[in-house]
Amino acid sequence: MKKFIFPNGVHVMKCFPLLLLLCYSSITSGQSINAIENDLLQTLQRLQQWGYPHTEEQKGDSLTILNTLFEKKLLHYAAKNPATLSAAFKRLREQHLDIVTSKDQQLRVYSWDDESGGTMRFFRNVYQYKSNGKLFAVSLRKKDKPLDAGAACIGLHRIVHKEKTYYLGVYQSIYSGMVNYARIQAFEITNDRLNEHVKLIKTKTGLKNKLGFSYNFFSVVERKERPIILINVDTAAQTISIPVVSPDGVVTDKQIRYQLKEDYFERIVKGK
Repeated sequence: MKKFIFPNGVHVMKCFPLLLLLCYSSITSGQSINAIENDLLQTLQRLQQWGYPHTEEQKGDSLTILNTLFEKKLLHYAAKNPATLSAAFKRLREQHLDIVTSKDQQLRVYSWDDESGGTMRFFRNVYQYKSNGKLFAVSLRKKDKPLDAGAACIGLHRIVHKEKTYYLGVYQSIYSGMVNYARIQAFEITNDRLNEHVKLIKTKTGLKNKLGFSYNFFSVVERKERPIILINVDTAAQTISIPVVSPDGVVTDKQIRYQLKEDYFERIVKGK
């Protein structure tokens, strides 16, 4: 039995699966985008009520239940309603649900802060994609790694090379007010599956699926854009640009660039 705390402070004992079933039973694939957004928005706002400054004791199981419910609803709508793949979802964005979509509208990533952290923020993602005319949605969350803070997807780029289509996701993790982490990760949609392990980047230590670096957020805090995107992709030139970071975490103006050549992104060396 799990304890669920309603916003008015009332404690109600419920069976966790039953609670989700009762809350989730009204969801149908035929709902309008406006109705879907209203439903998701209501759940997102409820879970955000249980973030900081509530203590763990005050939260009880409320935050866990609401995050699970929001994820299940989002997975359901994303897999059942094709219109969600291109929907603006303006009010959800205003409520800090990050949504990025590839230009070919075959892949979309939804990210949200699950409100369980303090200065270290924890993020969840739902991936929505099309393959062979069918719609899919997955979370890719590693349930065996509950302490993994995750990352918000803040950019998504499509690269076509040798008749294959790849997607490069740009992510940001927040480990503290000062320490952030940026990464880029390659994806490929094959056989109705989203392959998150495609090794597309060649480094000195071998082929990689992702590249990333830690940095001092205060070294870039004065930049006007939000989110601050430090990893840039030029889809026409098929290049990835990553800033050089000093040993103390300061982001410099210098860049390391990788270009897609025969089969992999390889580091561009001056003079070669």
